[in-house]
Amino acid sequence: MRVAYNTGFKAPQTFDEDLHIESLGGNQRVVRNASDLEPERSQSLSGGLEYEGYVGDHALLAGATVFYTRLSGTFTQVKLAEQTDDLVLWQRSNGGGAYLYGIEADFGFKPTRASEIRLGITYKQSAYNTAQEVFANVFSDQFLRTPDVYGYLRASLDVTESFNLFSAAKYTGTMHVPNETDATIVKTSDTFLVLDTGLQWQFPFTTSFDGNLAFGVKNITNAYQNDLQRGMDRDPAYVYGPQLPRRIYGSLEISF
Repeated sequence: MRVAYNTGFKAPQTFDEDLHIESLGGNQRVVRNASDLEPERSQSLSGGLEYEGYVGDHALLAGATVFYTRLSGTFTQVKLAEQTDDLVLWQRSNGGGAYLYGIEADFGFKPTRASEIRLGITYKQSAYNTAQEVFANVFSDQFLRTPDVYGYLRASLDVTESFNLFSAAKYTGTMHVPNETDATIVKTSDTFLVLDTGLQWQFPFTTSFDGNLAFGVKNITNAYQNDLQRGMDRDPAYVYGPQLPRRIYGSLEISF
């Protein structure tokens, strides 16, 4: 059993990667810090239970953790004015705070000495106390690009001491994603289930070298964002979900 309390802060800053990826049609987005900008502060409380033991001769791991975080003085950006046709001025200031709470669970089981199953899932809720300005005159109180539910499942089997098979699944729930070119509406994305499988074989390459051969398929069902935008007027920040489409891979490693 464990209980933890943490506090921290995020110092005021001017650099933001969004300055690079959200420039549309050559427009320059300038963000300045307010003169009275204070650090963003957080307070977190968590507690959990974990069991490690055996069910008969089978190893078992089970645990659950609940967590709660309160943010104060959250950074927010407000559009001030358009000085020219290609320059937009924004200001970073302190908002009204935010909260996040949820639960995560982990499970592990070894049916046999050569096999293992791992499972984990997280559910959370989060929101700003006051709606944030995502684009000019478009507001949302949601944490963007952050799913409320996500989890994983992994299974592995050692067929022999040198030959291993594995499969894995990763689930990503819906999230709110801003799209500046689509009538400045904050969309809700689809869910994603990414399936992977593969094998590894370790073998003696020569008397002095060892070999490792791997082969597999990642994202078998090709779960991928289906509305990526193209062209010069696209929103380059409108990206969500798995980073890569379906991939078939193979590798050979030699070590000594």
